[in-house]
Amino acid sequence: MRGGGTILGWWLKGALLCVFFAALPVVAADISTELSEGEVLFVKALQGDKRALRRAQRKFRMAEQKHPDHPLVNAYLGALIALQGRDASRAVEKSRLVDQALVKMDAALQSTVNHPNDVVVVLETKLVVARTQVNLPPFFNRLIEGRRLVEEVMADKFFSVMPAHFQAAAYMTAAQYADKQNRDDESKRYLALAMGVAPESLEAQQARYLLRQMEGGVLTSR
Repeated sequence: MRGGGTILGWWLKGALLCVFFAALPVVAADISTELSEGEVLFVKALQGDKRALRRAQRKFRMAEQKHPDHPLVNAYLGALIALQGRDASRAVEKSRLVDQALVKMDAALQSTVNHPNDVVVVLETKLVVARTQVNLPPFFNRLIEGRRLVEEVMADKFFSVMPAHFQAAAYMTAAQYADKQNRDDESKRYLALAMGVAPESLEAQQARYLLRQMEGGVLTSR
């Protein structure tokens, strides 16, 4: 598995992303409804629904007006703008949009210091950002930071009490970072952890599939 865009990386972008964002835990009541509505649209946007992408952006922009500088709002807005960049036809437009996305995601991470007692918000924000950054083109140089974020999530003392699907999503994200850094054994270990923490989940099914392909030598390059 060599190169910046391995088959594992591309395969995970679609189905796994949808599972991950659909499985995030509930946050504070004053914003959870707005987030849940936006997340439903976001999942559709991940599947290529451009109308849902526009609606999700409007939903999170409205949430931004009510909850300025909220980490999760900025994290999701950054992820949505990154999706816009993914779908842009011109390279200049792609770069411009991803730059905007990074500004939002950086703001999200910085504002987590204002929520020291809201573990779910902090961990979810970090994982949303890490999950987005792992799929950015390598010239944006976010691989090391994204890997650090997902490692912080997994090392957090409250990680073990987060929902099983959240833990599995973190392990799958870590597997993708390991794959991008050509660490095959480490990637396999994280896939196995995803299977172990939520064995009946779709994440576990995907991990089993990927492990079979990796052990069979199928996932060798782009």
